[in-house]
Amino acid sequence: MRQAQNAVRFWLQDSYESVPSCTQLEFTQVQEKKERSSRSRSLLFVAFGVAVATSRQATTLYVPENGFTSLNLPLHPNRAGALSTRSTHPETFYRINTLLQTIGLSVSVTNPFANYTKGEEMRLVADSRPPAGWVQTASLTISCSKLDGGRIKGGDSTLNCGLCYSCVTRRGTFIAAEIDDSTIYLSDNLVGNARDELLQRRFSDRAAISYAVVRGIDEDEIDAGTWPPDADLDAISDLAARGLAELGQVDLT
Repeated sequence: MRQAQNAVRFWLQDSYESVPSCTQLEFTQVQEKKERSSRSRSLLFVAFGVAVATSRQATTLYVPENGFTSLNLPLHPNRAGALSTRSTHPETFYRINTLLQTIGLSVSVTNPFANYTKGEEMRLVADSRPPAGWVQTASLTISCSKLDGGRIKGGDSTLNCGLCYSCVTRRGTFIAAEIDDSTIYLSDNLVGNARDELLQRRFSDRAAISYAVVRGIDEDEIDAGTWPPDADLDAISDLAARGLAELGQVDLT
């Protein structure tokens, strides 16, 4: 993961005269775990961001996540409720900003790509004509949420697996943006029994994505959700449909 972060940092340093600053923070729990889940991880990350922004007298903390992933609507009935993370959900940012105002911090948290799918987000980048090498650098980043390839014979835990939900979203992004994807995916490298094992490990992800693509958007789920006061539910429904369309372009076999 750090290698991927450094690849982006080096590209930024080589590509821009005004070099963006980069602050890398490492957080390690040194005592016995009392909370074994990662449910509080997202709040911790935002808190770190707010702390850095405050130290630099910044008034806005940008969290550039695509809007479809931020919605994170359950792809399957068994992924509802607390099983679907709300790390960058519009309601999450609304509550965080309310909290920041309440405690007197003059920093707001915002997602500049809240109205875009990941493919649309990448297309925006491409159309802005960024410096050379950005596509190759993008291919070196890590999106995979299940870096367990090292547990498979012949696998590699440093590669995007290619078949988890995050990887499928990534692959759909390149397709939708019409950008060549030179990412090395574990699913493209493994053969025989090793590939069969990866397919089995990702069965629930693949099944949930296939189910959602065929079923489409459940408007009742959106209507029943928790949203900020100014949320446009019609726009949210349209965004979700566009995001699912990107997932549907990916071969899950």
